[in-house]
Amino acid sequence: MTSRHIAAIAAAVLLCAGPALAQDKLPPLRTGVDGTFAPHAMPKLGGGVEGFQIDLFTEVARRMKREITIDAVSFSTLIPGMQAGRYD
Repeated sequence: MTSRHIAAIAAAVLLCAGPALAQDKLPPLRTGVDGTFAPHAMPKLGGGVEGFQIDLFTEVARRMKREITIDAVSFSTLIPGMQAGRYD
């Protein structure tokens, strides 16, 4: 192999490794839910929220290998929160 071939292979390996290394630095996903809309999202007795949406969002984040932050807010603040960039 010539040095050109070796350099091309090394460059390809580095380009492929870049996205894998960048995943470690991704910020957590941010989402908001209406925390009073049972069974999708509702308050837990011990604090926090639970429900179908919470389970779904948590599973999606797990499969994406990302952390997730779920804010339970009133329905009327969800759209303004998205427009303000508070949620992904």
